[in-house]
Amino acid sequence: MRFVCARLGHGVLVLLGVSALSFVLAEVAPGSYFDELRLDPRISPATLAAMRDRYGLNQSLPEKYLDWLRSIARGEMGFSVAYNRPVGPLLWPRVRNTLLLAVPATAGGGGLPAGFVWGAATAAYQIEGASTADCRGPSVWDTFSHTPGRVRGGGTGDVAVDHYHRWRDDVELMAELGLSAYRFSVSWSRVQPTGRGPADRRGLEFYSRLVDRLLDRGIEPWVTLYHWDLPQALEDAGGWPERDTAGRFADYAELVHGALGDRVHTWTTLNEPWCSAFLGYCSGEHAPGRQEPAAAVRAGHHLLLGHGLAAQVLRTAGGRVALSLNLYPVQPAGPADADAARRIDGLQNRFFLDPVLRAAYPADVVADLAPVTDLDFVEAGDLALIGQPLDALG
Repeated sequence: MRFVCARLGHGVLVLLGVSALSFVLAEVAPGSYFDELRLDPRISPATLAAMRDRYGLNQSLPEKYLDWLRSIARGEMGFSVAYNRPVGPLLWPRVRNTLLLAVPATAGGGGLPAGFVWGAATAAYQIEGASTADCRGPSVWDTFSHTPGRVRGGGTGDVAVDHYHRWRDDVELMAELGLSAYRFSVSWSRVQPTGRGPADRRGLEFYSRLVDRLLDRGIEPWVTLYHWDLPQALEDAGGWPERDTAGRFADYAELVHGALGDRVHTWTTLNEPWCSAFLGYCSGEHAPGRQEPAAAVRAGHHLLLGHGLAAQVLRTAGGRVALSLNLYPVQPAGPADADAARRIDGLQNRFFLDPVLRAAYPADVVADLAPVTDLDFVEAGDLALIGQPLDALG
C-alpha cells in the first residue's frame, strides 16, 4: 500500500511504519501474497533481522528469501509490492496496491524529484502499548478490542510493540534505515485522559522527548493529531456524531501544539476520517463499533469540522496544516456499473474532498444520502471552516 502526501512545492512520500514492516518481512514469499517485490540492497540483512526480532515475531525469514529479495533488487531504488488477490473485504481484486521501502537515493541516483522526503508513519494505538501508564485514559479502541468477538484472535493494543518504553530503539532503527521524516500520531487520551480539561504533563513529555530524539538523529517529526483513538469518555457523551466533539478536538490540538509547536512544523489533523466515520459508526467494523448510518454521516461532518477548527488553531500558531484521506480511484467494470461507481466514489472520496477543497458537499452525494439524513447538522460557517487552505493533502 503506497501512502503519498503532496506538499506545496515538494513531493513527500510517507512509508509504512516499522512495526508493520516486520510483519511484511515475516510473511513475504514468492507466489503467495505478492506478485513483485524489490528491496533496496543497502538495507542489510542484519537490519532486517533486528527489526524482526525487535517486534517479537517468532517466524524467521528464511535465508533463501533474503537471497531472493537481494537477487531481484538489482540495485534499484526501493521495493514495491503488488497484491495478486484481495487481502481484506475493502480491497478489490482489480485494484493494484503498491508498497515501497527504500533508503534515500545517493546524489544523482534514483528517479524521484528533488525535495522528496523519505519517512515512516505509525499510529499511537497500534504501536505504543502502555495502555494505562501515567494516567492515560481509555480510548474507543481499548474498549472495542477488549470486547469479546470484536477483534479476531482477541488482540489488543495493551502492549503492541511497546513503543512507549522502547522509543529510543525505534528511533535508532529509523536512523539506520536513513529516514528523513517520521509521522507519528499522538494519543488523545494520553494527553487528555477524558478528552477535555488540562493536559496531563507526563503524556506531553513523552512526545516531547520523542521529538527531541528524532531531531537529534536528523529525522523531521510530523505529528498526526488523530488516528481513530477517540477518548472513551467523549464516546460515552455521544462521540463524533455530537458536534461538541469537534470543539474538544480543537482544544486538544491547541494543547499539543503548545507543547511541540516550537519543534514540529507540519501537523496532520486527521488520519483517514472515512474509517472513523463509516467503519466506526456505520458498518461497526472499527471502534466504537456502532451501526447507525445517520450517525455515521454526522460523524463524518463533525470530523471535518474538527479538522477545520484545529486547522484554524494550528495556522494561527504558525504551523503547516495537513489532512490525510484514504482515497482510491473507482472505475465501473462496465456501463451498467456507472452509477454504482459514482456512488462509491461519492461517499469514499468526494464526501471528504469536496468540502475540504471546494467548501461544499457534492450535490449528487447529498441526494444519495437523502433517505438517511437531510444534513440538518451542517451549520452556517461550517463549510468555510472545513475548506480552509491546506499545506498538504495525503
